[in-house]
Amino acid sequence: MKQLFTLFTLAAIVSLNTSCNSPIPQNRANIAKIETGMTKQQVLDIMGEPLKFENYHRPNIWFYYTQRIWMDGIISQDECTPILFDKLEMVEGWGFDYYKKHLLFR
Repeated sequence: MKQLFTLFTLAAIVSLNTSCNSPIPQNRANIAKIETGMTKQQVLDIMGEPLKFENYHRPNIWFYYTQRIWMDGIISQDECTPILFDKLEMVEGWGFDYYKKHLLFR
């Protein structure tokens, strides 16, 4: 009976983990397709809609969920990859290193 319970529990865990439709793998793969000089529309075509309802969202800095750090169900800024756009709304850079370096100039 104990083995049956263990087997059932293991199957439930595997099912939950595989049924989770996390955007992380797709977003990580798509980030690799981003290039400087792309328009916002080109980024939308590749990445889809950014996280717009988070308090760290800005019109010319889009955030995409690319890694799970916390298991709290909240998407925090440190779990995202920012894409920065210039005044002409073209990609100027992405990633937290770029974001930190250029955030002071905004």
